[in-house]
Amino acid sequence: MFRVEHFYPISNVRSGVPECEFLLNHDDCEGFFKEVRDQRNSYGTDMFLFDLVLKNAQDIGVRRFSFNIDLASAFEPDFAESAQKSCLDCGFLPSGVVFEITEHAEIPEGASEAVLLNILDHGFGIAIDDFDPYKPQQVERLARLASYARILKFDHSLGERFAKGQAEQVVAEILKYRALYPDKIFVLEGVSPEALGDQNSYLYELGRAGIDVAQEFVPKENRQAGMSSKQDLKGREFACA
Repeated sequence: MFRVEHFYPISNVRSGVPECEFLLNHDDCEGFFKEVRDQRNSYGTDMFLFDLVLKNAQDIGVRRFSFNIDLASAFEPDFAESAQKSCLDCGFLPSGVVFEITEHAEIPEGASEAVLLNILDHGFGIAIDDFDPYKPQQVERLARLASYARILKFDHSLGERFAKGQAEQVVAEILKYRALYPDKIFVLEGVSPEALGDQNSYLYELGRAGIDVAQEFVPKENRQAGMSSKQDLKGREFACA
C-alpha cells in the first residue's frame, strides 16, 4: 500500500534527516487526494493513513521517517495530539517523524500559521514539500510557513531545469534560498539512482550550492503493487475516518 523513497545526505548534515519517506502507492495519487480535499476529509484520511504507515514502519524496522499531510490536517486543532498518541501506541517517538506539508492546499483566509507550533510542541518535525521557487504563489506560501519547518524540499523540476541548460539559474536559486534559510535542511526530490552514483552529476553541483540531502526517485515499474483504484481504497477506510 505504501512505497518507500530513501534520503541520502550529500553534505555533512545528518541530524534531523529521516531515513525515508512513506508514500501512498496508488495509481492516481493526485486525483485521489484532490477528491479527498474536495470532500473536506483530509484530516480523517491523513490520520487513517498515518496509523497504517506506523504499522508499516514497525514491520520493516524503520524508526525515522517522513509522511505527507495536507495543510488542512496541520491546521486541525486535534491533529498533533492524535498523531502523538498513535506514535506512542506503536512504540514510536514523535521526534522520529517529520510531517511534510504538501503544496496543494492554500492557507485559509484569516488563519494563523502559529497553529503549526502545536505540531512542534508535540515533538514532531515539519517539512515543506515540493517547493518550486519558480512559482510565485509557492514563494509567498513558503515565506509564511518556513519558520515552523526544519526541512525544505525542492521539487524534482529543479534537477530537470538543470539538465535542460538552466544550470546557472538553478544554482543561483539554491544559493539565494540558502542565504535566506541557513538553518534549514535542503532536500532535492526526484533524484535518479544514476545521478546519486555519479559524482559529476547535477546533484553534486547543487550540493555545492546548498542542497544537503537527495531523495531517490523510485520509478513506477520498480514499485510494489498498490491499490488499483480510488474505490479499492475508499471502500476500506474512509467511512470510519
